[in-house]
Amino acid sequence: MIVSKMSAKRLAIFAAFAFASGPVDAFFDPPFVVPTAPTAGELVSVHIRGGECDTIIGADGYPQITRDGSTIRMLFFSVHADQIDWCIYGEGEASFPVAAFPAGSYTLQVDRTYQTIFGDVTETIGVVPFTVSGNAAAIAVPGSATWSSLALLLALASIATYRLQSTMRFG
Repeated sequence: MIVSKMSAKRLAIFAAFAFASGPVDAFFDPPFVVPTAPTAGELVSVHIRGGECDTIIGADGYPQITRDGSTIRMLFFSVHADQIDWCIYGEGEASFPVAAFPAGSYTLQVDRTYQTIFGDVTETIGVVPFTVSGNAAAIAVPGSATWSSLALLLALASIATYRLQSTMRFG
């Protein structure tokens, strides 16, 4: 195999970085959607936790959200450090709005892109399946029990009787 001077130089630089740096603590935990059981029309967000040598940063045009049927892809711009001395980001977490969806089953692929001296790298942080229900969960309405209905009926009957008696006295 013939290796040009330029590619040999890049290989040497890469090897120097690879062997000079210790183990790095770069991580992103698996993302998840918020709320965990979304309903139709409700805003769905993705929650991401990560840090140390990796972090998501704001950049023009990011995040990029694309949808093809029930498959959604969310691409973030991020930074990544290969050397422990540059792992300065700490740990953090945040939620990012995706969209509101109609009822159905969906798959959200969360990716990130970052730049290296060898070019741009795109990695998948996680794939999150989720289901959007067709309507909101039933909420108990106060006073809808049988005894409450009976009390309301008695109150209306009392008011009607009072009004009837008052019109007969003065009428």
